Amino acid sequence: MTAPAASAGTGRSSSPATTGSPTGRLWPITEPMALPAALRTELMDDSRPLTALWMPLKGAWRKWLKPESAWTPAVTHFAAFILGGVALLLSLNYFGADSSTIHREEVTVVSKETHKRHHSRRVGRRRYTTGEPYYVYDLNLRFSDGRTKSIRVEAAQYNRTRTGATLTLLMEKGLLGWPVIMRSLEAKDAKN
Repeated sequence: MTAPAASAGTGRSSSPATTGSPTGRLWPITEPMALPAALRTELMDDSRPLTALWMPLKGAWRKWLKPESAWTPAVTHFAAFILGGVALLLSLNYFGADSSTIHREEVTVVSKETHKRHHSRRVGRRRYTTGEPYYVYDLNLRFSDGRTKSIRVEAAQYNRTRTGATLTLLMEKGLLGWPVIMRSLEAKDAKN
């Protein structure tokens, strides 16, 4: 691999001649630009280590997507990898939450929203149509530090809660340090 591709994403050059020169400042810009070419070389050459991960899925993506472009399976693979990674991080944070950090947090109801949705209704062997409508209810909350969060609630809780009311949420610290709301609101938590 070339110097920009070898050190892509690290923010520094592997060449000692450019580390002290003014052109060495361009490496953080040029390295990410060289990353797609390095990945293409890495993924398309059978002797590369990343090929062991890519090659089994290459045929599967081509079979499922039937792409016209050679880049479609690679882009789909990386998008699926990124989505899977985000889901894994959020799951680790939620399920690894520390129960010793449980605390109550006061939040303010900023607004209330109602959304009309429709059930799907089967009308044939492979045909579905729009069925009966139903409603979902959301409360938009503001925390004391300025963060906002939308929480779905039942109709009874929605009707009891007024805009500007203060509610109490049970929170805990997740495994990665992000806050986790332990459960949805209950009727006894509302202070109107």
